[in-house]
Amino acid sequence: QDQGYLRAVEFNSLLPFTNYSEYRAYGRAEFVYDNSISLLQNIRVGTRFKTFYEYQKLLTQNQDYTNIIGADFRFHNRIHRLITFNNRIAIGQSFGSSNIAFTLGGLDGWIGARRDGGVERSENYNFQQEAYVTHLRGYNQNVRNGNKYVVYNSEIRVPIIRYLNLPWYREFWQKLQFVGFGDLGTAWVGPSPFSDENPFSTDIYHTEGNPVKVTANYEIDPILKSIGWGVRSKIFGYYFKAERSYPHHNGRFYDAVWQVSTVLDF
Repeated sequence: QDQGYLRAVEFNSLLPFTNYSEYRAYGRAEFVYDNSISLLQNIRVGTRFKTFYEYQKLLTQNQDYTNIIGADFRFHNRIHRLITFNNRIAIGQSFGSSNIAFTLGGLDGWIGARRDGGVERSENYNFQQEAYVTHLRGYNQNVRNGNKYVVYNSEIRVPIIRYLNLPWYREFWQKLQFVGFGDLGTAWVGPSPFSDENPFSTDIYHTEGNPVKVTANYEIDPILKSIGWGVRSKIFGYYFKAERSYPHHNGRFYDAVWQVSTVLDF
């Protein structure tokens, strides 16, 4: 059951409005492969991947349905002892009479998450639901959106105290890791991220009653990238990550961004 509520953000949303409920049927099938070994918390070697298919049907409307397909591949390779090189690629797509809006940007468990409100959704794909896609560090949520996405993440993880075998036994030191990373990703509609169907590369200027409509297309790089470094450990029983990212798009680097989160990595 999905329930809808009108959010009070401006005057019209204060007018009388009836909340509504929708009933959906869900089905999901997935294949999971995992031959990885955990050496330490958040330190693995081996390969893992998952592929999945999901079907959703709105029960109150015969013609409203959504298909979702995707895959997530993770490769963990040992560089030396406990130092590992970790790579992940995730892809997904929704299709049908309604679609999932895959919202790209940020990271899981982001404390103080921010959303980019300037990136509109395409009006041609009947987006009914939203799913967040991570990691794309250095960017706000919704920096790109669409019914398709691809994300690539790469990290070198160094559990410095355990690697050097130092006699510091408090949990904070035992879990301490230094990380260098790079992220790349995009979300889009249409045949490719470079299609003019994507709202982030197109603005339409039109006033009511005026027969003239102007469409402006911009040369904006749809693929976003970032590099950075971070520190991770356990504090008061919770796993914290503090990461400094340097976003790169449209051919140049932008101001560095600090982000703090509370979940383990891929």
